[in-house]
Amino acid sequence: QEGFTNWTPSATNTAGDQRLEVGTKIVAMTPTRDETFISTDEAVYGMSFVGPPFTFAFRLLATNCGAVGKNVVMNVDGDIYWMGKRNFFFYNGAVQEIPCPVRYFVFDRLQTSHITKSFAAHNKRFNEVTWFYVSSANTATDGNPEPDSYVTYNYETNSWSLGAIPRTCWFDSFGFRTNPFAFDSVGYLYDHEVGTDDNGQALSAYIESSPAEIASGDALMLVDKIIPDATIQGELNITIESQRYPNASVVTKGPFTIDQNST
Repeated sequence: QEGFTNWTPSATNTAGDQRLEVGTKIVAMTPTRDETFISTDEAVYGMSFVGPPFTFAFRLLATNCGAVGKNVVMNVDGDIYWMGKRNFFFYNGAVQEIPCPVRYFVFDRLQTSHITKSFAAHNKRFNEVTWFYVSSANTATDGNPEPDSYVTYNYETNSWSLGAIPRTCWFDSFGFRTNPFAFDSVGYLYDHEVGTDDNGQALSAYIESSPAEIASGDALMLVDKIIPDATIQGELNITIESQRYPNASVVTKGPFTIDQNST
């Protein structure tokens, strides 16, 4: 303790080591409220300062939830969020698996050979933690693809969103920077959350709901009208997809165009 060059244990110092038994290597770690959060490739541990004679104590928090890389762990005011091999997790004194309706979409298209390039990003303005990852849609031919897709978790509303954008690192707003900023693989710096377009180009955006089951049995629904309840700039297109039976073909109606004057 307080000796930055003395790592050899003796009777007169506090140098020493501790073996964490679950896992083959330590992957990531971050300080949290009263302990240091440590992840191996198979489990997560908490390390606490306890003083003499052992200095630190270690406790196993959970297994089968190890982080996939050193940059996928995000500390938000003492709460820890991270990406595992097949799911996302949360720790605030107890480890929990975060229910994720887009889990299979993300992990089925994630390039596992480049999973360690994944990284977490925080956007405190919108209470979001985002994980960027290399997807199967990345067709880089040099054998060294960089993250091109993302999945975002809003920890205030417990909602998820998806998208594709090439970023290799991210910094939340701090100091004189009032907006998050990020870099892509060729070194361009982008300011995020500025304006309502994409560097002068209109953003292409859509919302798609999951199938809505109205009842069991033979109940059917007739959609007679749609009443918009939104603030609209420009035009908005609405498309309805329906199935008369679970295995029937999808029938598409629309798109129906509405604007700020539509009733």
